[in-house]
Amino acid sequence: MLLRLARRDLEARYRGSVFGALWVVLQPLIMLAVFTFLFSVVFPSRWGGGTGNFALLLYAGLVVFGLFSEAVLRSATLFLENASYVKKVVFPLEVLPWVSALVAAANALVGAALLLGFYFALVGMPPATAVLAPVVIAPLVVLSVGLSFILASLGVFIRDLRQIVPVLTQALMFLGPVLYPIGTLPEWMRAYAYLNPLTLVIEELRGILFEGRLPDWPALGLYTFIALLVLVLGYALFRRLRPAFADVM
Repeated sequence: MLLRLARRDLEARYRGSVFGALWVVLQPLIMLAVFTFLFSVVFPSRWGGGTGNFALLLYAGLVVFGLFSEAVLRSATLFLENASYVKKVVFPLEVLPWVSALVAAANALVGAALLLGFYFALVGMPPATAVLAPVVIAPLVVLSVGLSFILASLGVFIRDLRQIVPVLTQALMFLGPVLYPIGTLPEWMRAYAYLNPLTLVIEELRGILFEGRLPDWPALGLYTFIALLVLVLGYALFRRLRPAFADVM
């Protein structure tokens, strides 16, 4: 059911468009071109290594942000958009946040393939530590699902979330090291930057891809624990509020 719903979601998203599923590739490439021009020409970044190296570092951050934002952005209206499922007692509503995460992961996988292609073309063979990329990204997927449970459950009752969540998601992009290296921040601000759920994942992903270093296992372990805790709390909130969904809708 999970795979079938994810496939249907992807097909419905691009049905009727001229380029169809090609938008999965075109959208990140357009964003990459715009941000590369903006932060390498208009507002030069402190990243070294030329425009090609900057584009790779930037794209790694955009892949992580795209995965998180796509999974979370729809969450505030996830159950509202599927009201027919809510009113069917036999339908397992708990699969819907996982469907959103699976669709986001599929799009991120395309972005990762593009990143790998660009890396081969501009740099060459990536370091051996690159195989740890799924280990670094997996906790973010878990966290995204947990947040989706929370936001989707609350979104049934608090309709303002559909306006609030996109603003907060964009704020996380600009407040985290997606478009700039964390080293550009004043030293006293760097610790606060790690309160952003994107920061650690982006920094560790860039580390294993471009520096050939192993992840910070204690930090990643703590992040994973928090992600699992958010998932458990989110699911508990969903189970508590679910009986009232149909009445509110």
